[in-house]
Amino acid sequence: MIKRPAKNEQGAALFTAIFSIMLLTVLGLSLMLVSESSRTVSKNNIETSEAFYIAEAGLAHAVGLIKANGGTFNINSVIPASGTGLAFGKGSYTVQVTSPTADTRQITSIGIGREGATSTVQATYQLSSPGGATGAIVVNGDINISGNIQITGANGIIHANGNMVLSGNNRAEKYYSATGTITAPAPQPCPNGSVTGASPTCDATPDMRSAQSALTVPNVQPTSFLTQADYFLVPANPAAMPSPLSSSAIPATATIYDKTGAVMASNCESGCWGGWTYNSTQGWVINSGSTMPTGTYYGYQSSIQVNTTFGASGSPLTISFIADGHIGFSSGASYFDSKATYLGEKYAVVAGGDVLVGGANLINTESNNIFYARHQFSLEGGQPILNGRIYVYNETDGVLFNENPVIKVNNSGFRTTGDPQVISAAPSTPSGSSTLTLVGWKEVRN
Repeated sequence: MIKRPAKNEQGAALFTAIFSIMLLTVLGLSLMLVSESSRTVSKNNIETSEAFYIAEAGLAHAVGLIKANGGTFNINSVIPASGTGLAFGKGSYTVQVTSPTADTRQITSIGIGREGATSTVQATYQLSSPGGATGAIVVNGDINISGNIQITGANGIIHANGNMVLSGNNRAEKYYSATGTITAPAPQPCPNGSVTGASPTCDATPDMRSAQSALTVPNVQPTSFLTQADYFLVPANPAAMPSPLSSSAIPATATIYDKTGAVMASNCESGCWGGWTYNSTQGWVINSGSTMPTGTYYGYQSSIQVNTTFGASGSPLTISFIADGHIGFSSGASYFDSKATYLGEKYAVVAGGDVLVGGANLINTESNNIFYARHQFSLEGGQPILNGRIYVYNETDGVLFNENPVIKVNNSGFRTTGDPQVISAAPSTPSGSSTLTLVGWKEVRN
């Protein structure tokens, strides 16, 4: 006998099947939502991490600029403080720098990822100059002194990123410093004073510090002063015109322009305005009997040789000499103040090659000017009195623009055979190069 299902059991299988399908559907949707949520979280994490690492790159860039150029460097001349920022990969970063105190820098770097995610990193650094002072003379190489140099003042330090050899009767009011060795004669309590004048005080034993940490010589290019030049000394047929004179035609003869582009003189191979003459071996030369108006003189793709006196005691000439090539001085006593500035500091001389002071009694009357050579620096004879600092980048010497080098190839980074004085007051702010010590850091991810 066949047993029929009870009426209340009819459709149970269908209900069970539908319920199972609904349950599986809900479970599948839940898994999809969980998966999408995880994907979104992962994507957001990747984007914010990308923005974070871009912000870190911006912070490192800013720190590097301060280390290389000093605490007064304008970071935003390189890295924008707002807007789209500086491109980095498929993102970008902006940097803002504040000074909570004179010797601290707070750097805020915002990284922006490719999809617009942002991350902010803020760090505070203690700022100081290498070794506690920038030094009256800092040379990225060897120093050879065979004259009677006096380095005095609160910043009376001479430092070599290399070896130092001393002979003669010298004095550094603070100390001598080198990353390598210092070779010197038996200590003498004071320089002889017969030429340069006796110092008020002298150490019985000179302070000589070998095996010291290297100091960074600032990387200054003559082209940083193009916009400040009052007079451009341009040789015939240069490769291009200086950027402020980009609308001027390439001259067929050696020509002097003022900063407006007006031609002061041409055909200067035979002598011209102010007593300047150009020749292809020495560059631009100005001889005795010539006159120089106040201003910044720029030897474009050429060198400058000054063989004339200028200024007078009590009436110094406000002047700076900048050249893509070498700069040399050979004359009687000349008195001057510096005109050119860079990163808030005054520069008396900036040479893309060598600087040679040979028999010239240069006397600058301001307390903290900079004399800068990208190749080598030599004080040979005379009794120059230089107030401020001497920086020598010490690039490999050689021929520039088909001209003869002022100092022969492979000489020491800095040398002297005369009786010069370098008087260096302590800089009011760290300059040229700096060390940074991290004292605070935080991150904000958006």
